[in-house]
Amino acid sequence: LEAALPWERDLVARHRLRADNDLSSDDYDESSSDSEESDDSSDSSDSIESSSDDCSVVALSSEYSDSSDSSDENLDDVHKIEKKIVKKKERAENEERRAKKEVEEIKKQIHEVQLKQRQNRLREERQERQVNQVREELRREEKRLRDMKEEAVRNERVLQSQIAGLKRADKRAATKSKARIKASRVADELPSVQSLQYSRACGVSLNDNPRRRAVACGHMTCTENCPMSRPPRSTARSAVRRPRMSTYSKT
Repeated sequence: LEAALPWERDLVARHRLRADNDLSSDDYDESSSDSEESDDSSDSSDSIESSSDDCSVVALSSEYSDSSDSSDENLDDVHKIEKKIVKKKERAENEERRAKKEVEEIKKQIHEVQLKQRQNRLREERQERQVNQVREELRREEKRLRDMKEEAVRNERVLQSQIAGLKRADKRAATKSKARIKASRVADELPSVQSLQYSRACGVSLNDNPRRRAVACGHMTCTENCPMSRPPRSTARSAVRRPRMSTYSKT
């Protein structure tokens, strides 16, 4: 019982105290019965002493028989008391075993309750971990969506800035093209450019530069299309091969 709990020790002590009270009550009943028997024997002895002297032998013999009977009764009483003590001990042992059994059952119930509480606590912790994990995933997903929205806004701003830059570049290109066309028109109207006589029926596509329009036009600047500028071809093949000159002369 030293390793037991305080309330368990109190329960066992209560059962033992109850058994001791039962033993004391039985002892008191036996002592009262013994006192009554002793009173009865004293009364009988007084009656024997008051008998006549003539019957002394009979009285002595009866007294001897009475003493032997009382000794036999005392032995029987002792055996009865011993049996009662043994029964009380057995009852106390039974009570103690019953109390221990009750203590064991109470321990078992307490253990089962603690086990259920531990299982419930573990289940709640597992569910809480799952909920926290789902919340963390939702938090990460929300953060990813916010980052995507911010990136989309930044990309939209960059795209708008690029569109604005393209528009500005188009405007600059348009202004430059207009200025170039205007400059070419002004250059075409110059008297030095108009004095150059060139064929407008030339098959070469003319570019915007008016200074290069007389390249393949059959005028003095084009050696291919001008028959007067070609040298006469000789029938004899020359021994020394000369490098072929460019067909265009520098204007």
